[in-house]
Amino acid sequence: MASGGNRGMIRSAAVLLFAFPFAPAFAAVSFDVASIKINSGNGEVNNKPATDRIVLEPGGVTMTNVTLTTCIKTAYNVYSHQIEGPAWLDTARFDIAGKSVGPVKPDQLRLMLQTLLAERFHVTLHHKNKEIAVYSLEIGKRGQKLRVASEPGDKSMQFDGGSIRFRNYTIQDLIATLAGVPFRIDRPIQDKTGLEGRYDFELKVADDMIGMKHAFEGMLRGSDDGPSLTGLIQDQLGLRFNAEKASVDVLVLDTVDRLPVAN
Repeated sequence: MASGGNRGMIRSAAVLLFAFPFAPAFAAVSFDVASIKINSGNGEVNNKPATDRIVLEPGGVTMTNVTLTTCIKTAYNVYSHQIEGPAWLDTARFDIAGKSVGPVKPDQLRLMLQTLLAERFHVTLHHKNKEIAVYSLEIGKRGQKLRVASEPGDKSMQFDGGSIRFRNYTIQDLIATLAGVPFRIDRPIQDKTGLEGRYDFELKVADDMIGMKHAFEGMLRGSDDGPSLTGLIQDQLGLRFNAEKASVDVLVLDTVDRLPVAN
């Protein structure tokens, strides 16, 4: 069962491989129209902590009430533990929108977002290896409880009441999904399950959608009075998270402006 410290790892943001491209190599890839505004809510709505919102669509990206850490995580497909920069990266918030003339794939959108960060926040960076906290994902002592996918097809994730249904998922697909909304495990995950192929499985979080919403909000706050995501996965899927340290690729920001270039 996950500890309270593990619950605290479930925080805001989105996304996930240890390796990622250098931004300057893709400087020519950019949005056709882009807007960046400083969010004036100070991270709160009606005196309560506000959640960020990220929408990646074929034609662009929309981010509301996001920190620059979240933007960088989304652009470079990494975790916050893989970003080194000034403390305000986690406090200053922005509303960001970028649109392309035609549809583009998610990887292309991330490259466009990298360019936008370089142009408007003057982000430059380099890479280094660093030992940081990670999870190793292993099969639990009682064995894994995944089912081999019943029929071929693309992977899918659907919400059904208080449960989430996964179809045609590989372990790497699961690891990638756990970094994003609504799960937000904010620590790199290394696959040590040895499982190959595609699987179908369900994860029950609560009795209904309202209970699921409250459960994920509690995980985001690091609350001890609700379920932990790592605990649910261990109990229902037979996959165990072990906290350890490992050397991974880290983004080190050399320059970044707090105020973006005006629209």
